[in-house]
Amino acid sequence: MHKNDMSVQEARRICRRLATLLVRCKIFPRAKTHRDSVCLALFARMAELHESVCVLAQTGRRRDAVILGRTLCEAAIVIRWLTNHDDDDRLDRYVGFGGQVLRKLIAGAEKYMGYKDSPPEWVERVIKESAKLFKEGASQWSVEGIRKMAEETDFHERSPDGKPVNLDPQHGVSYFLFSLHSHPTIWTIQNFLPAHGEALKSLSQSSGYRDIAELVAVRFCTVWLYYVGARVNLVLRLRKDKQLSQIWEEIKTAK
Repeated sequence: MHKNDMSVQEARRICRRLATLLVRCKIFPRAKTHRDSVCLALFARMAELHESVCVLAQTGRRRDAVILGRTLCEAAIVIRWLTNHDDDDRLDRYVGFGGQVLRKLIAGAEKYMGYKDSPPEWVERVIKESAKLFKEGASQWSVEGIRKMAEETDFHERSPDGKPVNLDPQHGVSYFLFSLHSHPTIWTIQNFLPAHGEALKSLSQSSGYRDIAELVAVRFCTVWLYYVGARVNLVLRLRKDKQLSQIWEEIKTAK
């Protein structure tokens, strides 16, 4: 563990505290909106992913932990953008993309594999509904990219001095840095470049260099999980601000 990172044990403890806080609220998702179910599902999936980050960090695979961390960062941006308006238009499109995925998979199987079958009635119904929201070849659920989502002013929260806030700093620095590990760029393979004139001795040889993302992966991932949990508290009006403030202080001082 790096001196600026938090221990896996602390990260897991904070994750459990956040999860327990939400579970004890006994939230029953409303049928006429996707807001409750999507918020809870996003937190649950990110909590699971946070545990995977902890496992990787604990076993020394911090580069791989960073790759998963990028998804946690994206989730923090996405849940804020999805819930930034009081209407459900964005949430409806987010959920409706499930039908678009089925639509593309069925079309792809027929086009590239020659496989054609009649989907079940429920699949046809879901695809029909999604067709109202997406063009036939659409491959993204949102009309906005992640950068635009991060730049949008938050309509629910303000900074302590009352100024408008957004998540552009998270996107401009953290998301960019963590994304470098998620793609086969020179940044990804720099540790494995063999020295000129020397034979490759092992596929696992590495220079041992770690960038800042690897050194703080657990802390950053825990912060982003907290962002998701705090947003759930805000938009579902759970009134757990005091408990969340305590957890935030623990994150800032955790070692």
